[in-house]
Amino acid sequence: MVRSTHVQRALAWRQVQRCGCRLSRRRVVAALLAVAVTWAVVVKVMDTDADQEKHSSGSSHLSRSIVTDRIQADMLFDPNRINSSKRVIDASNGGSNLRSKLINNNFSNSRYTNVILGQFEQYNGSSRDTIERLKKRAAEQTLNTIADELNQKELQEAEQEFARRRNKVRETCFKYGLGIYNTRSIEHHSTLRYPPTANYDVLYINRRDGFTYCPVYKVASTTWLHYLCQLGGSDPHFLNSTSQQISTIARKLWPQLDYDEASMVVPTTLKFMLVRHPFERIISAYRDKLENINIGREHGVLHFYESYGKKIVHKYRQKNETNNRVRVDEDSHLPGPSGIEPTFQEFVRYLINTDLVHYADDHWMPYYLYCTPCFIEYDVIAHFDSLERDQKFILHKLKLNKNLQRPRWKHLTKGKKTSAIVEKYLNTLSKVEKHKIYEKYKIDFEMFNFQP
Repeated sequence: MVRSTHVQRALAWRQVQRCGCRLSRRRVVAALLAVAVTWAVVVKVMDTDADQEKHSSGSSHLSRSIVTDRIQADMLFDPNRINSSKRVIDASNGGSNLRSKLINNNFSNSRYTNVILGQFEQYNGSSRDTIERLKKRAAEQTLNTIADELNQKELQEAEQEFARRRNKVRETCFKYGLGIYNTRSIEHHSTLRYPPTANYDVLYINRRDGFTYCPVYKVASTTWLHYLCQLGGSDPHFLNSTSQQISTIARKLWPQLDYDEASMVVPTTLKFMLVRHPFERIISAYRDKLENINIGREHGVLHFYESYGKKIVHKYRQKNETNNRVRVDEDSHLPGPSGIEPTFQEFVRYLINTDLVHYADDHWMPYYLYCTPCFIEYDVIAHFDSLERDQKFILHKLKLNKNLQRPRWKHLTKGKKTSAIVEKYLNTLSKVEKHKIYEKYKIDFEMFNFQP
């Protein structure tokens, strides 16, 4: 191919010499362009041949890599395939080395999963579809990693911690004379309102699996509502793709019991609730529901603006007030607020001046009012700071640790540690406002042993 190219170039040049002056300048340029085009075609053909040769030498390696990575992914996503997958790996070139790596690694290790999937990123072409399929499968079908068993020592430590938390709740209920501990005169605690009976309406009561769950929103509630839906027969793929609110689906599957029936069933079940630092929770609720109407509309942001945000701005926005809206670095790539939303300071002013017993939304109602722990003695009070261990304990007690799949997270605050940005929001408040919002949630601070 190279030799023929040189011949063509020589012939073209000889023709130019023969014609001499008789050729017009246009013809000379055309002849030279023909030579240039011919040479470009030849170079392209040579590069293509080289690429094909390179591809043929590396194609078997790429094919083996995709196959073995698929096997690893299968083993991670379905431990039952381990034995058959090992046989396939042993039959492939280089399988012994890969097999030893797999044997020495925990298949449920999420970091190793990421490494496996990350290996696909260096390939293009047909493997790109494989990457996307495996990533989607990893997101939708990975078994719940928090379901690993706790060892005996960890179980005992968890039991002791839950006993301390239960005692703290009882002490606080008795101190303020709340619920079944109301042995003092009405005048003594007339300024502290409390529901007259247990708030059974908010509970999800699963008699078949033997548990009662109080869904405190902004404290892993999405995860547990997904679990409830799965236990009620919903397909995880449907739950991850539906536009319906997960709480609506869960309530259809697990309808409320009437008071008399609930009062008989609840004491026979494992009762649990999850809590986090009260300031973290109200900041998380504000960020997710009120801070920005341009984000999260599928989660009812416009509803919250119409029901709360617009009224808060109308009542608490002061003229000529400096805009102290917080902008978190992690949100810099997202659309900014429109400016009509309430600031965090305005939201706090609303909370301070609102009767949270009768008018609070579930997302920021105090724990002691919502789950009524002074009427219902919860067996497990899980804390956000020890969430992984506490959830493992619950799943272990209920023997559900092999049957559930994680939901695909959809909320704005996913992946952001709210405690790391709490200070930014609290700094927008005056000292008086900080004290007043603490007083509003004082019982929660005491009852669940949180520090201001």
